[in-house]
Amino acid sequence: MTPARNKGKYAMTTTSTTQQPGSGWPSAGLGTIRGRVALVTGGTRGIGAAICRQLAEGGADVAAGYWRDQEVAEKFVASMSEEYPRRITVHEGNIGDPDDCRGVLREVIDQHGRLDILVNNAGITIDRTVAKMTDDDWQKVIAVNLSGAFFMAQAAVEHMIERGTGRIISVSSVIGETGNIGTEMLATIPDKVMDRLRGQIPVGRLGRPEEIARVVCFLAADESAYITGQIWAVNGGLDM
Repeated sequence: MTPARNKGKYAMTTTSTTQQPGSGWPSAGLGTIRGRVALVTGGTRGIGAAICRQLAEGGADVAAGYWRDQEVAEKFVASMSEEYPRRITVHEGNIGDPDDCRGVLREVIDQHGRLDILVNNAGITIDRTVAKMTDDDWQKVIAVNLSGAFFMAQAAVEHMIERGTGRIISVSSVIGETGNIGTEMLATIPDKVMDRLRGQIPVGRLGRPEEIARVVCFLAADESAYITGQIWAVNGGLDM
């Protein structure tokens, strides 16, 4: 599972059934997530880590997915465990592999006893124009950014239907709505291109990971149960 993209984002939530309100409210006042178990793919860095922190701040137990970077995952667990008195676990798996997706879901349920919230956050970027995109590049992007989210959701839905409750929230780039030549991660974008990007955003700045996390936690809360099948744009008005 790879780091999330840090461009403008939107979150989409689907709810299988309504959860009963729990006890306690997160300090941000976004609704009840205390005592819930949440899995965040690509959860050990970037936007994924911000989502994990806000979920833990609200009282949820957090499982963070990652791929290959064991050192980063260990540092994430150590930091989170020090900051929050919640159960924090990490789970390695390749989001582009259906068996890994199912295996991570089983592992989380085995260790936490259940899964209440799935946040599909992991994604990869392979910058190519259509003319330069190879077959292998295309297959990798589709496997992680599209198929991976489907297989994670499919495995989670089966469990959530059995329990009669659950939340699934998927996070993606604004480029999926507006289109662009290439979809580079922010860390690799030249300053000149970054300045042009800022100029296209009505609020005049880039979004912060915590701003995406805030919306995800709001949608995950019990009190948001009547919101389903919607796309929430969190991109400073870039696609208005």
